[in-house]
Amino acid sequence: MIIYLAFALLSTLFNLSLQYLWVSIYNGRYELESAILIGTLGGFVLKYLLDKFFVFKRSEKKVDIKELFFYGFTSFFTTIIFWGVEWFFHFAYESEYSMYLGGFIGLSIGYILKFYLDKNFVFNVSSRNLNSWGNYPKIDNSSIEPVSKSSLKDIIGDHVKYIPYGNGRSYGDSALSKNIIKSSELNKFIGFDPDSGLLEAQAGVLLSDIIKIFVSKGWFLKISPGTSYITLGGAIAADVHGKNHHIDGCFSSCLESFTLMLANGDVKECSRLENKELFYATCGGMGLTGVIINVKIYLKKINSKWITQNLVSCKNLKELFAAFKTHQNVTYSVAWIDCLAKGSSIGRSILMLGEFGEDGDLNYKPKRRLNVPFFLPSFCLNYITIKAFNTLYYFIKRGKKSSFKVSIDDFFYPLDAIRNWNRLYGKNGFLQYQFILPEKVSYEGLLKILTIIAKKKKGSFLAVLKLYGEENENYLSFPIKGYSLALDFKIERGIFELLDHLDQIVVELGGRIYLAKDARMSRETFERTYHKLSNFRRIRQEIDVSNKFESLQSKRLGL
Repeated sequence: MIIYLAFALLSTLFNLSLQYLWVSIYNGRYELESAILIGTLGGFVLKYLLDKFFVFKRSEKKVDIKELFFYGFTSFFTTIIFWGVEWFFHFAYESEYSMYLGGFIGLSIGYILKFYLDKNFVFNVSSRNLNSWGNYPKIDNSSIEPVSKSSLKDIIGDHVKYIPYGNGRSYGDSALSKNIIKSSELNKFIGFDPDSGLLEAQAGVLLSDIIKIFVSKGWFLKISPGTSYITLGGAIAADVHGKNHHIDGCFSSCLESFTLMLANGDVKECSRLENKELFYATCGGMGLTGVIINVKIYLKKINSKWITQNLVSCKNLKELFAAFKTHQNVTYSVAWIDCLAKGSSIGRSILMLGEFGEDGDLNYKPKRRLNVPFFLPSFCLNYITIKAFNTLYYFIKRGKKSSFKVSIDDFFYPLDAIRNWNRLYGKNGFLQYQFILPEKVSYEGLLKILTIIAKKKKGSFLAVLKLYGEENENYLSFPIKGYSLALDFKIERGIFELLDHLDQIVVELGGRIYLAKDARMSRETFERTYHKLSNFRRIRQEIDVSNKFESLQSKRLGL
């Protein structure tokens, strides 16, 4: 408030100085009115810039039309007060100095009122902060959006620490920091080779943009996670995986190369042949090696926008594991699990299997999406509602035909149909807990963990089990050969203690927890489960980036 009032005083003096300068050179008709107008416009521009960059610390340099409109509206409202007081003093006391006194008093009243309006409605810092998809944890931060390689280099040259940020779809704190480099403006396509399927694009391009353009041309992503609303850079940083990991591996498996800007502004071309250790550290490295600029990936040739989906209903976990084994050669597989089922029904589930069709229909159009317009009250998701949903979902899916066609969106991205679905968990947010266990102990471990969850009544209606193939060479990639379960938990009393307990089981069985979903794992747990961690830390030290790229997660885990 003190800084705001100081800038208000400066803008006031600037306003009055412009008025004084104007009346000293112009004595014609509408002298007073034109002086007030010129002074007001000058004061408005100066005050907007000072407020935006120094008071409310909005770091992006592009003009936000909506922000400017509301700033102008509050300015107009408070200017009416300023004009009214100035005119009153001028006509009441009929002297030149009374006009300036009235202007000073009117501006003072207006600026005090405007501070509270701007704080709560224009530059609302709490709503401007960038959060993770889980809305936990929350941190006051500022972001800046480079528009070119040169502007990115200037940003990195600042004496502050940053973390790259894509489209905000990582669940935990891996992309959260006090200062953020947002890649949304680096979102251009560069080139495509229709013979090989090699696509080159900037790191801020969304997977959904690739799908929108290339499915109609007969191409799709070789590897895709459960949402299309992530950037290419984010896909690399998390080394995302999909329903076909057991056959095709992680996102890095379709990478030809990428360019990376380091802490000193140098740009490196990274591939398995060139700067390969930097490649292995960056794929899955959660943005801690530098900022990815351009990406080259191979797309997959397809002949249809349709997926032939087969549903296999499984009465319990034993049946599910048998079904995974029977269908292990199917390209795409994923299972939904009722994590609250107990007794002989524990692990009851629906296994969804898919292959691309061959009908030649490539007339793809993205589906229209529903929207959750606000955060629901936290009590809406509880044991009773989740239990009811899980039971209903299981019996509906079990009653469907075993084989039918579904769209790409319905098969790969069912949750993308609902914008802001994370608001269903309330303002406190939620934690996604995704762990993986080695194949030999997966059944034993999952049976134990599902029993604990059901007993604690901390269920999740988004419980997804997938089969994984061999571990890759990347230092911090999540998958190992085995099974992974992802669960969403509303943040409430007892949830952190429950997850600490599950961590112990995962560690004992030789598993690990996914960094892109993590917001609370301990450093000890992390260090015991990622056996290539020393390589990653060594690379960070060699390229000297620890003083430039830092996240809440990297500080918590000692990365």
